[in-house]
Amino acid sequence: MGPENRFIARVHKHLPQNIYREKMHNAYRGGTPDVWYSGSRGDLWVEYKWIARIPKRGTIVPKLSPLQLDWLTKRKAQGRNVLVIVGSPKGALSLSLVKSWTKYQYIGERLFTDAELAGNIARRCS
Repeated sequence: MGPENRFIARVHKHLPQNIYREKMHNAYRGGTPDVWYSGSRGDLWVEYKWIARIPKRGTIVPKLSPLQLDWLTKRKAQGRNVLVIVGSPKGALSLSLVKSWTKYQYIGERLFTDAELAGNIARRCS
C-alpha cells in the first residue's frame, strides 16, 4: 500500500460508522474521485493526493489528471460536494475551490490532522 492509500486509511479510522465510504477505483472509467462518502445530509466526493512535504510558503500543484479535473469541475458546477485533499507527513490541506485544484498558493495555513479531516467529511455528510 502506497502513502496515499495509507493516508486515506488513517482518515477513515476516525470516521463515524454512520458515514458510508466507498473506494471508487474503476480501470474502465477515468476521472472519478478516489472515495465517495454518503450520510444523512448528502454525498461528498474526494480526490486524495499525497506529497512528500508541504513547503513553508509557495505554490502547491495537486497532480490531477485532465479527466479528474474535468470530473470534479463538472460535478462542482452541478452543485455536488467535492474536495481535493492534499496529504503530507505533517498534515493535510482540504481544497474546495476549483481554482485551487490546479495551483494553490500556500502561505503557511494550519494543516489539518487526520481526525480533523474525518470530522470535516462527517459534517459535510451528516
